[in-house]
Amino acid sequence: MWDSDGTFSGSVSIQSIGMSYGAYNSQDIIRKETPKAGGGEHGDPGDGYEVCPYNIQTSLDNLWFNNDSFHELDSAKPQFTAYIGWLKNQLVNGWPVVQFVLQ
Repeated sequence: MWDSDGTFSGSVSIQSIGMSYGAYNSQDIIRKETPKAGGGEHGDPGDGYEVCPYNIQTSLDNLWFNNDSFHELDSAKPQFTAYIGWLKNQLVNGWPVVQFVLQ
């Protein structure tokens, strides 16, 4: 946890996925490649920002990771069926998934 109650769960998830493919990125580098997204994430321009649902796509793009996000805005509500289908496709193909717990 950062002093401001921010977490490292997003950056450690990205770091772990990268390492499973033989690519090491420190959590410091990951946070510095993560933009402020206006979603309440912690950080500053010097130390970087907390990886959260609002900025993970840009973080992965900045780190040159091939990635695919669930496009919740394009899915009819309730989104459960569409999300589970997307999640199953990722897992069947052996691709890692990062999920966030939102309050």
